Amino acid sequence: KPGPQRILFAGDSMMQGVAPLLMRELAREHPDWEMTDLSRQSTGLTVRRHFDWPQRIAQEIDARQLTLVAVFLGPNDPWDLVVDGQRHVFPSTGWAWRYAQRVDEILAAASRRQVRVLWLGLPAMPDGRLRDGAVIQNRVFHERAKAWRTDYLATEPLVGKLSEPVRRHEEDEQGQRVNLRAQDGVHFAPAALRRIRDALLTHLDKAKTP
Repeated sequence: KPGPQRILFAGDSMMQGVAPLLMRELAREHPDWEMTDLSRQSTGLTVRRHFDWPQRIAQEIDARQLTLVAVFLGPNDPWDLVVDGQRHVFPSTGWAWRYAQRVDEILAAASRRQVRVLWLGLPAMPDGRLRDGAVIQNRVFHERAKAWRTDYLATEPLVGKLSEPVRRHEEDEQGQRVNLRAQDGVHFAPAALRRIRDALLTHLDKAKTP
């Protein structure tokens, strides 16, 4: 929607790093936009006891009359999913299907209220559960965004492909070492956060009108 935007940033520690940088930049360019950073670590879509993202996002859309929701989460989610007392073992097809339903809850709530969603995919992750999860999750995020005709932004081109090992750092054109990831290989170093922020700025700029 043209005019002042009301944006919610939702997600886990992936978004916690990006949102403040992005909000600072957007506030400078668009002083009339309203932005809320709701991201919190150790949250996701698999476990909803402590924090229920689909429910909370629907509430925020109504309370703040949002125009856009940006979502970046995932590494806390590759665990078994329990729905109505039934356990869906990660990484089964049942798990992927149930996980997609959680994504759909968010996208349906936004779609009903004509709110755009920008869903960020996950970049390279350490081998094992996190990487296996991210491969399934990205497929789900991308497919569901397409099905709901909303936006998906891949972070793999910015910080590293899931099909390759995590690169903690790389060399720039001057041969200087640029750190991309924290010690754990999951969280982002400042250079990677800036890349994601810039990609988001470009995306939001191009998509000012739906």
